[in-house]
Amino acid sequence: MTAQLTTPIYTAHLVTRDGVREVQILRTLTDGEHLRIETIAVEDGWTQRDIESVLRRHHWRVDGSWQDGDDGSRVAVEWTNRSWPVEVIDRDADRELTEVCDEADPVWSYHLGEGNGLESYLLYRLDRYGWVSYVGNSYTVKYCIHASEEEAIDTLTQWVGESLWATLDPVVRWGDGLGVATGEIEGTWYVVRHLADGTCEWRECDDEETADLLAAVWMEELAEQYDEGDLFGRIAAAAYRRAAARIRERWATQELGDAVRAAHEAGALGRGGDLSVADLASRLGVRREHLYRVVDGEEWNHLKDEW
Repeated sequence: MTAQLTTPIYTAHLVTRDGVREVQILRTLTDGEHLRIETIAVEDGWTQRDIESVLRRHHWRVDGSWQDGDDGSRVAVEWTNRSWPVEVIDRDADRELTEVCDEADPVWSYHLGEGNGLESYLLYRLDRYGWVSYVGNSYTVKYCIHASEEEAIDTLTQWVGESLWATLDPVVRWGDGLGVATGEIEGTWYVVRHLADGTCEWRECDDEETADLLAAVWMEELAEQYDEGDLFGRIAAAAYRRAAARIRERWATQELGDAVRAAHEAGALGRGGDLSVADLASRLGVRREHLYRVVDGEEWNHLKDEW
């Protein structure tokens, strides 16, 4: 769905050493490649160098030279970040955008959780505004304007990853910002890793085992990034390899326990079966009493609540 919208005038709140300054900006290019605007700014005591410095910190780039006008100095600037935050728009434009999105069908969507914890990540294609993303939960709502559909989906996917990283607990806490985490959110299992470039990669998994085994692969890959010539780098790498090995051992043990219980239920193990519990215990190198606890689901069964 597309909708005819007015050209919005925004108010950017740029933070300087002297506090917050307001700059009126007008979106003047709508070809979907760049967001070019015109500033009407430079208050008393705020030099052009000051505003250019502040603009750079807020992902704006001055494009051209300053021009004097009746209502103040003007300069064309360009937004250089990947997406344009709509938080800076004025109330009328914000209300208009909200109403249009409420009436439109998203072209892409992802929902994380449910109920009061639901987070919605939506993408719309709107005339004038172009590609508009929506991120909302029970506490906050955020819109962003993007240069393309691909960039918008990449950004939304990244935001999902950041939310997962903030929610789930890392397997190893090394304190350098890197790591791998798994967890269940409203019946869905996820694995997420925080990379050296600050981005998050994540996967939605069918079950806990799939998530854990992927986490083990990612932790081994992460271990390779540490310099083992450095004493603490060696410790970090070993910690991730140990965590990966323990995850695999945990699921291998579960598989072995499931196989033993399946053989017992089928009548192949135990009295009257092809193999006695004592014989199997001897082959596996465990005590017979331990194997009886395995048969009862008390050992080699971290999924005992589901068994």
